[in-house]
Amino acid sequence: MTNCSYGYYVNLGFMTCAACPSACLTCINSANCTNCKVGLYHFQGQCVAACPTFPVYYYMYDLSFICLAACPPPYFGFTLSGKCELTCPSGFFKNATTTSCQACPYGCNSCYLNCTSCISGFVYVAKYGSCSQVCSAGLPYFLSRKCVSACPSGTFLLDDLVTCQKCSSICAECAVLATNCTSCQGAFWYNYNCVTQCPSSYFVDRNNFCQQCSSSPGACAQPPLSYYFYTQQSNYKLYIIVVFNRPVSLTAQQFPTVAHLTSSNGPIKASQYTITQTSSTTYSLKLHNSDSLN
Repeated sequence: MTNCSYGYYVNLGFMTCAACPSACLTCINSANCTNCKVGLYHFQGQCVAACPTFPVYYYMYDLSFICLAACPPPYFGFTLSGKCELTCPSGFFKNATTTSCQACPYGCNSCYLNCTSCISGFVYVAKYGSCSQVCSAGLPYFLSRKCVSACPSGTFLLDDLVTCQKCSSICAECAVLATNCTSCQGAFWYNYNCVTQCPSSYFVDRNNFCQQCSSSPGACAQPPLSYYFYTQQSNYKLYIIVVFNRPVSLTAQQFPTVAHLTSSNGPIKASQYTITQTSSTTYSLKLHNSDSLN
């Protein structure tokens, strides 16, 4: 026997015709379908009602009712429908690189990477290709999808006079541009940048700004900064006492960039202690857990 009726396959063990699985129209054996019934999609020999989405996302392709990891041109995969679509809906754009419909940025009605128009309640900012929410008089500024009363620390106001933009991670405060630092955290300010060390012929003032030696010759006449440390115990707590050779003013974030402390277990991180300045030259570090120093 070599031929079987439609919907059957040749069972070679018995040389008889056997029915294909119920989801198949045609098959080559009991485990491998070649065509599926209406409404089902072919995926690796199986007929499924919906294509798998993990670990690889497969789209339902209605032209041939198969599951595809990438839709063929001119189709684009749309995860909300799970299908290969000819057009992407409002709020999405055709990403030619991924051959999928990609969501527009928040507030956009249409876009291609950047916004080209906005949904109701948002105003288009052409310079940035973005949409800013129209906020109320009491909360006039827009930050991270919320209306706020003022741009908080670590952000700056864009020239649309509505949107608060986050500063670069190197800045504590900034203005005009995200990388245009006006103050620093865990570093020293120099020429609108945050640096770990001031350039030659500059010194660090009490505000942790790098200043030219010419502005205060005596400051640059000071000896290079150095320190020593020792341990002491009090109320069953272990403390590290760090003494500098001249007055310094360091924040908790700046301290570990200047004083590098190690124990028998390796470097002591800022997260391992609480710091207190006890004099102009001395800092006390209370360890959260006892640790023996080298």
